[in-house]
Amino acid sequence: MTNDNRICANCIQDEHMQRGINEFIGTVEECDYCGENRPTIALWDLMIRCDEVIEVFFEVSSLTPAVLQFGRDPQGKDLETLISEILGVTGAAKTDLHELLDYYWFDRDTMDYKYGEDPWFVESSESIGQIGTEWEHMEQSLRDTARLFNPAAAAVLEKIFAPVIDDRTRAGHQVITKIGPAHQISGLLRAREFESLHELERALCHPESSLGPPPVGVGSAGRMNCAGIPVFYGATKALTAIAEVRPAVGAHVAIGLFQVVRELSLLDLTKLGDVSSSKASKFDPITVERTIRNNFLKTLVTQLTMPVLPSRAGTDYLITQAIADFLATHPKLNLDGIIFPSTQAAEEESSGRNVVLFRKASKVLRATREYDRTASAYLFEYEENSAWFAPVLESEPSQACEPSLVTWPADHDRFEAALELDRDSIWIHKILAVHFKTDETPVRHVRAESRQESGERMPNSHRGDGLL
Repeated sequence: MTNDNRICANCIQDEHMQRGINEFIGTVEECDYCGENRPTIALWDLMIRCDEVIEVFFEVSSLTPAVLQFGRDPQGKDLETLISEILGVTGAAKTDLHELLDYYWFDRDTMDYKYGEDPWFVESSESIGQIGTEWEHMEQSLRDTARLFNPAAAAVLEKIFAPVIDDRTRAGHQVITKIGPAHQISGLLRAREFESLHELERALCHPESSLGPPPVGVGSAGRMNCAGIPVFYGATKALTAIAEVRPAVGAHVAIGLFQVVRELSLLDLTKLGDVSSSKASKFDPITVERTIRNNFLKTLVTQLTMPVLPSRAGTDYLITQAIADFLATHPKLNLDGIIFPSTQAAEEESSGRNVVLFRKASKVLRATREYDRTASAYLFEYEENSAWFAPVLESEPSQACEPSLVTWPADHDRFEAALELDRDSIWIHKILAVHFKTDETPVRHVRAESRQESGERMPNSHRGDGLL
């Protein structure tokens, strides 16, 4: 065994380990690999650090069914190549580290190796460490302890989301994006379902109010807002906006284009899941912390955007509402909203994204009551004994001065308007059919007498349960 060997910083290329050996953990002894008297570390201690890095950053690829059952070549790198890349050692030092790791990973009780006898590895995106446990505790605390003024939840949210101001994707893009004039996204589409043509016609008489967000104190809870707190839910594509309101067949859906009249800052969840870890040393605790957070963000984005059944909305929306409140009020992030992928739109509309604008950025010009009589609408045109659906919105000139700030009577503070409805860009969609994308699983039918003859047992989870 080579566990008594020592290695100096000069025989290692990783800068963080070099600095640690030279300045903190090394003792001056003869290096077993270059023969020089320099600060050295026991090879066993270096092996333990390699094991910790592999545990956090990599996962074994040579134990998959494709390799074990079908004989395919494993993906990634073998252990010696991996050691060389993460640590920068060569020759005898690399071979000796390989030997020590084999010895360390061998379980003498089971006579098995932790990663198999000839392990290969790929980079892992699953290690979430302590941060996953903290998140679970926060969720539980919000559900059964304190919904408001929850310091524990605030601390976890700060740890997860405060760094987004500096986060970059693998391509180098910021995860906080700008929308508005002169930006790629300069307008948002918002849809509303109408079950009767009478309701639709009345809504078109003041579309800024009827197609925009409800006033303070009105409206149900949503994914990113509590009941009574107005936010603007929009989308970047029409079919995405329609899918999100889940209309019934036969209903009419009105879609309006709202121009973003001032620059807004949004957290892009589609980019947050692609945040890149620093290329710094994997032996640096800061790199480990960042990587674990980034891995957690990938899983979190999936959780935040997954569909929620109506019966569970009150419970499952609790977490996303808390996140939205935190982001909306964070003084340093100064965010106006969130962009997130749609889970309701069909696959061909996958490029369409949802946008929620927080209350401070959800005000619409001409949405207040003094503009209630600035338009008239009719839905049909008539000629002799025939009529056809041809909706018309006729705007009337307003004598009122255009306010630069828009408020509802229930507001105690004032927010600058961020949106303006383009009355030339309103569409009516009649829902003719709804398409589903499903994952079909057959039910296996096994006759009881066949089970008895073969000795097969009924699954414990269903035995005697009857109808649920």
